[in-house]
Amino acid sequence: MKLVKNEFVRETDVKGFLKDEILEVKRKVSDFKAKKINEELFSEYLDSKFPIDNIDSFNLYLTKINSFYDKFLINREQKQVYDLQYLDIKKEISEEIELISESLINLKLNAQNILRFLKKNEYLDTLISDIEKNKAIIKILRSKVNISSDKINRSYEKYAQIWFEVSKLKNSYIKVNFLPDSMEFWKEFMELYEYLVNLHLDEKGKKKLRKKKIDLKVYFDEIAKFCVTKKGYSDSFYSNIVGLLINNNIFEELKGKEEELDEYRNILDRKEIISQIESYLNPIIVELLKDIFSNVIEKISDLDNKYKLEENKKNVNLNVLFKEKASVILPKLIEYYLNGIEKQYQETINEITQSTELEAIRNEYSKIIEDLKAILKDFTSYIVRYEPLLNPYEEAVLSLKKGLSNIEEELNRRKEDYLNYLKAIKNERIRNDVRNFIYDKINEINTLMEKYQDQASEIVREELPQLKKMRGVLKNYKNNVQSIKEQVYKKVDQFREKDIDLYQIIKQWEKNFTLKRQQLNFLVGLLLKKLFKNFKELMEEEQTIFDKMSEITDNQNEEKSIPLNFALSEYLIDKLSEKELNERINEVNKKIMSLKNEIILYESELSDLETTLSDRVKLKEGIDRDNIQCSICRKKINLGKDKIVKCPFCDAVYHYLCVAFWLSKYNSCPSCQNKFLDPNAGLYEQDQTDSLQDD
Repeated sequence: MKLVKNEFVRETDVKGFLKDEILEVKRKVSDFKAKKINEELFSEYLDSKFPIDNIDSFNLYLTKINSFYDKFLINREQKQVYDLQYLDIKKEISEEIELISESLINLKLNAQNILRFLKKNEYLDTLISDIEKNKAIIKILRSKVNISSDKINRSYEKYAQIWFEVSKLKNSYIKVNFLPDSMEFWKEFMELYEYLVNLHLDEKGKKKLRKKKIDLKVYFDEIAKFCVTKKGYSDSFYSNIVGLLINNNIFEELKGKEEELDEYRNILDRKEIISQIESYLNPIIVELLKDIFSNVIEKISDLDNKYKLEENKKNVNLNVLFKEKASVILPKLIEYYLNGIEKQYQETINEITQSTELEAIRNEYSKIIEDLKAILKDFTSYIVRYEPLLNPYEEAVLSLKKGLSNIEEELNRRKEDYLNYLKAIKNERIRNDVRNFIYDKINEINTLMEKYQDQASEIVREELPQLKKMRGVLKNYKNNVQSIKEQVYKKVDQFREKDIDLYQIIKQWEKNFTLKRQQLNFLVGLLLKKLFKNFKELMEEEQTIFDKMSEITDNQNEEKSIPLNFALSEYLIDKLSEKELNERINEVNKKIMSLKNEIILYESELSDLETTLSDRVKLKEGIDRDNIQCSICRKKINLGKDKIVKCPFCDAVYHYLCVAFWLSKYNSCPSCQNKFLDPNAGLYEQDQTDSLQDD
């Protein structure tokens, strides 16, 4: 029996009864019932219409093919050299099973049509029962075959055919072992086996064959020649048969130098074989590429119609491209696809106003790259599956594998570059938004400053009310003082000619008047100081507006003496260019120099203030020498800073802190022991000025 294309006993294809046949059956049944024909003749008639041996041949085939399936086609426990899948064997067997199934259905329908007239017949009942048993086996076989027609038609998934064609190019040396009993049942295996035996063995060898002690070795091209002679089968059916024999070690590729294995051939032969394998595989791989990248290719066509993706703005000619090697085609497809996608995005980017839209493009582009990598991985898995079929000529796909690895790296690089490009655009959009906002605010501040300038100018042009009031008071007192002075002058002038000694009286007048003049000067100075203090606060506040105007960061860290501009806050420093960093360094240095200059001015003012205060304390206390030491601690006294106590009796000078405890207990000078009349007297002119300010 054959695996496929069997001519079963008497009828290969059972048809359902036609109308005339049904009428004929009806007449035969009527004659049988009327006893016009005897039971023996009627049984012969039924046997002619429903041959039991036909059912038996169907059953034998289905039983054997089910066992064959389990042992050779779907049993993965056996150690296989290649995963060949045997699609063509499965396809042919599947068609054979469907033919049997259709015949069994027709047989059953025909039997049921006769039973309508007979009511009951043991022969037909047995027949229908056998049909049902065979249909149950068919159901099991269908679940095992279960291959799609698309897969059968894809040349890149016909691994047995690929292996067979590569083996023809390799022309390996094959040792032929004995067929197992389960294969001897099938005619296709026996024909090939007998062909090789007859080709290489004489009568003596054939006798040894019966004893299973032969040593039969053939070249693969001899096997291939036999397969070519088998007409009526698909081109790859016998390649499946040979692959099945190899995978089950019935045909065994020899491993040894004396058998002239491919791995021991010279370099030129290897190069020639590799070149032939590459030429054979390329159209298969291109077909694989077209199927796996079909969506990408379709998208390229759409994008090319819109953007002309070829260099010099020409349209891509895919038909010409697909004539190239797969290692050339794939990088080109990826490049065309991504260039088109990026051009499409560029149109969208030019119209985008929101940064969220850029983020959407970023995510979409990332997904496109990841999808491409997934497709590339699927494509690579096919190439990897081809490698065992090429052994030991895996070099035939080595350059393609390297190219695939390079493409994946290029995809990662392209993704990173484009995402950085989108990030740069996003950052520039943000900068533009901030820049426009800042410019608007600058204009607002300039407008405010102009208004401030106008209002301040009006106020400055007006005389201060305090000065007006003070001028009136001074004028009034000046007039009164002048009147008194004139009265005194007249009085003194009356006695000038009388030679009366008025020196002490005039001296007293001058002393008193000088003191009052000092007091008056002091009061005016105090007023000016108070006014200056108020104006100084205004000036400082005004200065703060201008000093801090460029610093738009709310710096809460008191440890940082220099607040950073918002655009230069710490989390953005790493994002500045070298030029921007240098500019900022120069700005900070200028700021530091400005602060240093201010410190120098403040230090100078502080020194002047301390000197003036020291002179006043010396004048007040009647101290006429420098480098005064505390009579207790013997350290130098800084009259501008230190609080002191001076004995009015012996002129000893003390630090207040040094003598305070002594005074609180004894109220006397530690040096001369004289009592202090007022131990808590104010020691600073500042105390007096403060009281005046309070008034």
